[in-house]
Amino acid sequence: MGYQVERLAIAALLDVAGPSVSHQRGKRCRSEDGTDEDWEFLLSSEYHAEVEAEGRAATSVATATVEGRVDATAPLSPHMATLLFVLHLVYEDCKLDTLSADVLPDMAAVLQQLALELGWAPYADHYWRDWPGQCQAGADLASRLSVQGAAVPAAYPYLVGVNELSVHMIMVYALLRGERSEGLSRLLRTVPGPAAGPSGLEQTLEPECADGQPAGSESADDGERGWQRPDAHQLSASPAGRQWIDAELVRLRWPADHRLEEAQQLLRSSRPVCVAAPPRPELSDHERQDEQKRLLYALCQRTMALPAGRGMLSLHAAAPVVTQPLAVPPLCLTGRAPPRGATVDLADMDLPVNMNVWPHFHNGVAAGLRVAPDAAQIDAAWILYNRPKTSAENPVEHAGFLMALGLNGHLAHLARLNVHDYLIKGNEMTSVGVLLGLAACKRGTMDVNTTKLLSIHVESLLPPTSRELDIAHSIQVAAVLGVGLVYQGSNNRHMAEVLLREMSRPPGPEMENSCDREAFALAAGLGLGLVTLDGGGDQLGLTASLHQLIFGGNKPPLTGPQKEKYKTPSYHIREGDTVNTDVTAAGATLALGLMYMGSANRAVSDWLQTPETLYLLDLVRPDLLQLRTLSRALVLWHEVRPSRQWVEQQLPPLVRPDHPPQPGTDCQTIQQVYCHVTSGACLALGLRYAGTADPDAYQVLLHYTRAFIAHTTSAVAEEAGRPTVENCLCVTLTALAMVMAGTGDLEVMRICRYLRSRVGPHHSTVNYGSHMAVHMSLGLLFLGGGRHTLCNSRPAVAALICAFFPRYPLTSCDGRYHLQAFRHLYVLAAEPRLLVPRDLASGQLTYCRLVVTLRTADSPTGHQVAMQAPCLLPQLDTVLEIRVDDDRFWPFTVTSGAGVQLLGERLQSGGRLNVKRKAVGGLHQQELRAQLTQTLGGPGQAIWSAQAELLLSSVGSSLLAYLTGRWADVGPDQHQLCSYLGFFNAPGRGDLSQLSQV
Repeated sequence: MGYQVERLAIAALLDVAGPSVSHQRGKRCRSEDGTDEDWEFLLSSEYHAEVEAEGRAATSVATATVEGRVDATAPLSPHMATLLFVLHLVYEDCKLDTLSADVLPDMAAVLQQLALELGWAPYADHYWRDWPGQCQAGADLASRLSVQGAAVPAAYPYLVGVNELSVHMIMVYALLRGERSEGLSRLLRTVPGPAAGPSGLEQTLEPECADGQPAGSESADDGERGWQRPDAHQLSASPAGRQWIDAELVRLRWPADHRLEEAQQLLRSSRPVCVAAPPRPELSDHERQDEQKRLLYALCQRTMALPAGRGMLSLHAAAPVVTQPLAVPPLCLTGRAPPRGATVDLADMDLPVNMNVWPHFHNGVAAGLRVAPDAAQIDAAWILYNRPKTSAENPVEHAGFLMALGLNGHLAHLARLNVHDYLIKGNEMTSVGVLLGLAACKRGTMDVNTTKLLSIHVESLLPPTSRELDIAHSIQVAAVLGVGLVYQGSNNRHMAEVLLREMSRPPGPEMENSCDREAFALAAGLGLGLVTLDGGGDQLGLTASLHQLIFGGNKPPLTGPQKEKYKTPSYHIREGDTVNTDVTAAGATLALGLMYMGSANRAVSDWLQTPETLYLLDLVRPDLLQLRTLSRALVLWHEVRPSRQWVEQQLPPLVRPDHPPQPGTDCQTIQQVYCHVTSGACLALGLRYAGTADPDAYQVLLHYTRAFIAHTTSAVAEEAGRPTVENCLCVTLTALAMVMAGTGDLEVMRICRYLRSRVGPHHSTVNYGSHMAVHMSLGLLFLGGGRHTLCNSRPAVAALICAFFPRYPLTSCDGRYHLQAFRHLYVLAAEPRLLVPRDLASGQLTYCRLVVTLRTADSPTGHQVAMQAPCLLPQLDTVLEIRVDDDRFWPFTVTSGAGVQLLGERLQSGGRLNVKRKAVGGLHQQELRAQLTQTLGGPGQAIWSAQAELLLSSVGSSLLAYLTGRWADVGPDQHQLCSYLGFFNAPGRGDLSQLSQV
């Protein structure tokens, strides 16, 4: 700023010469006459400092202003007023923080010097009144004050991120003294931040300096004034674009805790993990290092499964800056060993070469899913701008990023020439991401160009004279499902026959098509189910062929353009003349269930029913019974009931818990059938009530989730096998999370947090797939930050089956039964349904009671449900009417048809619903009770303490009636007062219980 700071009286506070370290030199002999060091000790004593401060207080101000001249040519000299204004706001904010009390005297001295140079006498007097021992005063300052006077500012200045503590504290007092919500907007003047530049901030200083009153000083009108909160819809900026957390909305939805922040911490993968191996004195240093590396490898299994859940948490939440590449958080696979924080890595360990390939792919998908579908200027130029430019950037993450853009609908902007370039020059994972992304963009359109692109990678779609292409197995699996997505619901006979043929493709010729055939057959079956999805039955005559692939029989004759190719047998696998149901049964079962979904066809449902005799049960693989139970529930879709009785009815009588045990029974078979059928029924229940938060379905699934957790340490795990119980637990937990998607339910979150803590040698059955299921369940709870939930329509259910196929990978590079890229197809079933009321007068988010009328088959007039917004609405196709039924707001009704359609468009753009307050009135008493209970009675460290006399004198009889009431009577309603009180961590309930005795 141009100060000659070495000449100022406050030069010691500014530490001009830098920190210095004094070394006291020991004396060899004592001297009674004294030395220079004794005199220096007296000058540095506290007594001398106090005497000098008293003498400085009597010094004239004119002397100080002459000592420190300002160089006008300095770069920051023109912005001295801006700096003083901002620092003053920080100074006033520090007064409310007891941890900052030590810096206030020195800060006041520096700020007074700046105020004197600018001629702001009221500011200099304000600092002197706060700290007369450290600041200066004189007759010249008194004369300035007498001339200028002290005017009252029009509104309190608020700089976002600077004086939050002051604004929230005064807002509490303004609301408690009866200030109406409508009048709060006139009491705050928001100052432009750094984005506005220094000039914008200086413009706001002009009226403030003209008034002559410090921004944080008290005035006679402070008791009747308040401070308006920051813009309710302003989201904090980040290098990657718009940040996805709306703090005000989060406080409205979950005001009593920080569950969303906890979910963020649990799903963060960018920091090293703590490798706290138990101390074992008998181990040598080398053995201890090996033990730490083994523990780190177990922790890395969990870390590599985090991105799948993080993509759900931040779904459709960012509008990236088109001039910057999208930031991808790193996937850290190192650790720190306490207590010194030594780095532990996986070097010198025998690990798979492609161990982190799929985790990096999921990490790229998670980053790309943050891009909102309505984000502007997401074109081919920006997509190509994000391509890896150096060897340090991971091309696998970019492949996941491309798939995420396809799921969001942005990959359609990519030109065909660029797609060709990606497929030719890219690696295997890039081709997988591009093919699945384009298929998701063109879902159900039967697009010709996309079909041609996919046909290159599917042999049955190529002519017999075509040249053989060396295509990786995972690319073929992605292309087969991509065909199903493009022709979804079309009942195209040609594509259905192609997919049926691919499902039963034999091994060979020679060395080809011999590995991971189950994943290819499953993808073909899912694709066939997608093609025949909306038929409600077999319109193409494929039922008999699917029955043969499920239950076995002679192989069908080879057809298609490639039939001559497969006459050469395989050199690895010899299957004979019968169908290998271990390969084809899973895909055919799901294809049959999707084909007859909701048809209630009894013949098909009887095929899929679990056998009732022990002999027949031995003939079926137990995990296939899980898929049969799921497919049977799809056929009898409208008969699925959220009750434990319905789940037990899916079990054969021999396996039900109430059936007495018989001697000689194979306990292993009984327990395995029980676990798989029960988990399959729970998965069907989760799909049927996905995104509804149905309380009955929630209780049923919660019961079976806890039961499977108990089975992990019981005799059931010994009889059925611990991997079986672990897999069924993951499936049941996923079903529970699907029902409660977007709600942030605490009980489910506690279960997820417990299950993810199972790491180490004592949990050998907890593998990479278990952690993936747990983290995906946690991500579903906070889908899109709580703004999204799942849909249970036919296309959505098909996408959820592809994403949550009940067979999770054993390791991070496992793709034998299911391609890991399919785990992200849940995006096709996610939709924003969060409705957030906004006060039309103040522009702030608020609570509002709603009455929603739902369409039901039992009642022609519908069923009414009372809800309190902000809330997740039911599916709009089931909504007949939404009515505002709140005493504080004017009522209005949104009816079906155009009104619900307009509401759906509003939900896509943020879900704000403007409501008009009826009249100026006090706070709603029930809301005040609920908010004060959750805020003042919540745990946490106290930054400030609420005194009984202050609260009782400020609020009056209404608060006294509340404080003397019972805690159990507190209702679930909320109010915006908690938004300001929640800024401070308040004392516990034990402190408030004494208020009734005042």
